[in-house]
Amino acid sequence: MDEQPACDEHVRVCPACRLEHCTAHAGVCAEDGHTACTACLAPCGSCGRVVCNRHAEQSGAGAPKGSRRLCAACLTYCEGGTNEPVGVDEVTQCASCGKSVCTAHQAICAVDGQVHCSQHLRRTDKSRRLVCARHRAGCAVEAMAFFASDEVEECPVCGKHACAQHRGTCGHCGRQVCTADLAPQSRRCATCAQLAAIADPPVEVVAAARAVTGGGQRASRAWRMARDRSHLVVEVDLGLKRKAVFTLRPGTTAPESVVRHSLLGSKRRQ
Repeated sequence: MDEQPACDEHVRVCPACRLEHCTAHAGVCAEDGHTACTACLAPCGSCGRVVCNRHAEQSGAGAPKGSRRLCAACLTYCEGGTNEPVGVDEVTQCASCGKSVCTAHQAICAVDGQVHCSQHLRRTDKSRRLVCARHRAGCAVEAMAFFASDEVEECPVCGKHACAQHRGTCGHCGRQVCTADLAPQSRRCATCAQLAAIADPPVEVVAAARAVTGGGQRASRAWRMARDRSHLVVEVDLGLKRKAVFTLRPGTTAPESVVRHSLLGSKRRQ
């Protein structure tokens, strides 16, 4: 170390570099308490513990916090890149695969807000948002396009997912349906186009109609109904050329949506 002579009693061999040194230039490695020469001992760049070269590894200059000497407790490997050494304070677990990924090889899914490996994220075709595999979706009308799961909605008529560009509002029941189930001229969905007269509506339909009209039902009142994948669509004749159209989920008595039609126009109540 200092090229000064030392007797056999005070000579030691460093287990890290295998070179001789005297006790004046010896220190203790915090990893397991063994002695080493002071040339091989240095603090960890993360926790500050003094460790020898044998129990330390140098991260690369491309690591998020640059090149640092890291002890075994502070060292990990980025599994989202080329398995390069990085500090444990530079990585997060990928929400898709659970592997450790450093900030240089990670990104956030626009839907769940969680960290994922860059290889598990993909940009949507139109909005260019990054989404993970779990939150990727497609549009039934535009099958080749790739969307985020919050950019599509299920069509209540057919149950398929459609993007905003391929959805429209039914002018009769007021629901958002896919364009494949919406007639372009009448602006009525396929379910409303199939409404059929019924003389004796089910009990739950009568209960829902009372909530819509706010009173009892006349025996002469005309009913029309049709069912699709999500709802029972009911049209009630209120007289004086007025009608109420409401939708009902199976097994419920509370209308999910209500649209009133009159000579003055249509008005959605809920």
